[in-house]
Amino acid sequence: MKILLIFIYITVYLFNSISCQQLYANFLPYQNSQCENESFGIGMSIAVGNCINGIGSMAGIENDLNWYLFINALRVGIKEFDPIDQDCSGNFTNFYSFKNSTCTITPPFLGYIASNYSAAVKGGLPLNQQYSRFFITNQPYYGLPNSITQVYSKYKNNNCSNTKNLLYSIFISDSLEIQFNQNSTSPTTTTISSISYQCDSNNDANQDICKNQSSCNNILVSTNCKENNLKEEIYCKNN
Repeated sequence: MKILLIFIYITVYLFNSISCQQLYANFLPYQNSQCENESFGIGMSIAVGNCINGIGSMAGIENDLNWYLFINALRVGIKEFDPIDQDCSGNFTNFYSFKNSTCTITPPFLGYIASNYSAAVKGGLPLNQQYSRFFITNQPYYGLPNSITQVYSKYKNNNCSNTKNLLYSIFISDSLEIQFNQNSTSPTTTTISSISYQCDSNNDANQDICKNQSSCNNILVSTNCKENNLKEEIYCKNN
């Protein structure tokens, strides 16, 4: 009986310790279903316990769905909500669950535009068929191993130095190019054939937005939320 009580106390203590932490669901991207070879693509680090709006929109990948993530034991549960439910308080439309430290098809955070406009990584998979090595941490995960990446971070307020304010980060492999179906009837994509992401010699983040191979517009997208009083920042990170 005494041993049982000690076990219960330890379990309650560990549960309370974990529940008091801010945890993050991380998706390290791969272009194959075994998550083998070098990581490449669009990765994410998302704070659990918040209603997250429009993941991907900062990086030019439009998505108006809303998401709520929570941790249960060694799994993350993900609820998907319609665009009108911006506080994730109604009935969710889809539900996903992933076990820690597994290779899994990436949740459809970018699936709206991927499904409707045939967006795909050049030389890789469609955005709605990406794979990720999924893992849970108590700190946000930024960037890809041994690689330069663009990082797009969204915060609850403009105090970006406090990671507890982070809602999510998207990290994109340098020189990654997303190609769109040019037959799309969407007014936001009919004139865009591709978006590519580069870090320049000043370590600033840039996007090349192309109508076709001969007509591209380079845009500097780096932002600093401290300087601009924003709730988001975009920068390059060299790992």
